[in-house]
Amino acid sequence: MFLAPLRLVRLVLGLALLCAVSASAQARAVEVDIHDFKPTQMELGFAAVELYIDQWTKAAADSKNPKMSLTEYAQNVLVPRFAKTTLPVIIDPDGNYRNTDGHHRISALREITALTGVQFTFKVDVLKDYTGWRFKDYARHFIKKLKKGQFTDDVEKLGVVERMRHIPDDYSGLRNNVLRSTFEVVFGKMGIKGGKMKNYFDFHTAKKFMDHGLLDVLKDEGILHADARELPAHLAIDARVVDVVVRMFGKPKLAKFLMKKANSKAGEKCVKKALARI
Repeated sequence: MFLAPLRLVRLVLGLALLCAVSASAQARAVEVDIHDFKPTQMELGFAAVELYIDQWTKAAADSKNPKMSLTEYAQNVLVPRFAKTTLPVIIDPDGNYRNTDGHHRISALREITALTGVQFTFKVDVLKDYTGWRFKDYARHFIKKLKKGQFTDDVEKLGVVERMRHIPDDYSGLRNNVLRSTFEVVFGKMGIKGGKMKNYFDFHTAKKFMDHGLLDVLKDEGILHADARELPAHLAIDARVVDVVVRMFGKPKLAKFLMKKANSKAGEKCVKKALARI
């Protein structure tokens, strides 16, 4: 018995949609070991990574009924917590998973593994699979179409292919961005949740504050020497620096920038609440 042409078309389209949904579900169900991820940015806030580790170490020491060692806390609390977390990733031309978010968490968890031996995995959501792509096509699509990738100011001026070549092949190649750590503390203090922001909101915000005279304010308040050209690493999470940054959030131009860069309704709502607290 033959199907009518229209019914046949519907059947074929239905099967195609089912296969696409199934493939998407399989991609999202993949669990990736934290040591198998590669970065999509050039920098990291080293002090921010240490903050995660300190928080977890303190939580383990403060735990009750029963009291846990760091190893027990990692196994019983952190493993199930992050097993539920899904990270956005792309698959590069060589088949590697490169996460576009969660660099600080992965770095901190790698340290926890080194200290305790406990292993961690994340579920992944594959934004784009570039397996087999030519490098220049991959670079252009990743930066121009997906609008991903975090670069230093000097590298940002280069062409997309050259920019992509500056992304480290491993987490060990990430540089320290001192202000990124400052904003980790500031966002926590103001209730701004990074998970609600998009496209390297924290790095863009840090740069914007520098453009609006953050160093000059720190100099005026005697926190930095008059000839300082950058924030030294040892002041990354200094309470005085954090206080200055929080106060600067009240500047109209910066507030407008933050609302625009939040890039989502949830992010805008989060920023509005933060600004209302100043």
